[in-house]
Amino acid sequence: MGRECRYVIGIPTVRRDQGYLGRTVDSLIAAMPADDLARVRIVIFNGDVPASSNAEVAAVLRRHASLADYGTLTIESRQHTVAVETQDGEARWKRKQVLDCAALLDVCQGLSDYYLHLEDDIVAASGFIAVIDRRVREHQAAGRKWAILSFYNSFPIADGTYYSEFRLTRRYFGLIGQLVQARDLSSLAAYLRRHYTESAVDSLVGRWALVSGGAVIGHSPSLFQHVGVLSSYRNEIQIWDSLQFPEQPNERRRRLRAALKEVKIHHPEAALDFLRYRRRLQAVRMKACC
Repeated sequence: MGRECRYVIGIPTVRRDQGYLGRTVDSLIAAMPADDLARVRIVIFNGDVPASSNAEVAAVLRRHASLADYGTLTIESRQHTVAVETQDGEARWKRKQVLDCAALLDVCQGLSDYYLHLEDDIVAASGFIAVIDRRVREHQAAGRKWAILSFYNSFPIADGTYYSEFRLTRRYFGLIGQLVQARDLSSLAAYLRRHYTESAVDSLVGRWALVSGGAVIGHSPSLFQHVGVLSSYRNEIQIWDSLQFPEQPNERRRRLRAALKEVKIHHPEAALDFLRYRRRLQAVRMKACC
């Protein structure tokens, strides 16, 4: 795949009724000045077979053709359907997520010093690469050993929080903003393949960190915000986001209005309770021990 850099950003994706990928890539590019963009490679893994069935991936490639020509943006596609041995629809979806993640890690090996995993329905804080770079250098200067640096959190945390096993299992949600050293990608991919039937992908990544003996260190404020409301599984509603993402009140209101609009379109029966439930959920999270 040619071009080496300091950070590879990996994004797995599949087609959805409500597309988020284009907005995610646009946000990432807008949040990086030219100097940061020159040190980054964005690798999108299309998990759909055939690859052409995901029209949004092709649209992203057309919109950012110059970055693709330079090697900053790469599309990798699954060549064959994944055989997942279960009749349960949700279990099949979760297992495929794990295997798609492992395949993405495979293609990202040897391309960079660090690997940053994101999801296809986020927005990024301006200058996020510079912040990550500063944190990495701080840990290096202090001689700290770590398996994952986390730059996204659903629950409020203090900056520099070390996740214990309890926190990993109770407070570690999703794979947004998780930074791994590139030399560990082979180990992580192999672990996911060995255990893909046992749990969801984020739980498996947390377990890998524990068994590898490395620390998981969370930083705040979050550098990314989860904006996808409709899950890739049957368009179910998912409303986890970060309370510590830097956004203005008017931007937060705009985001919630857009989320409510999506709910009204796809799940109108849930629209009346949506904002009330969000407020209740956020109150619980604010009171929760981190």
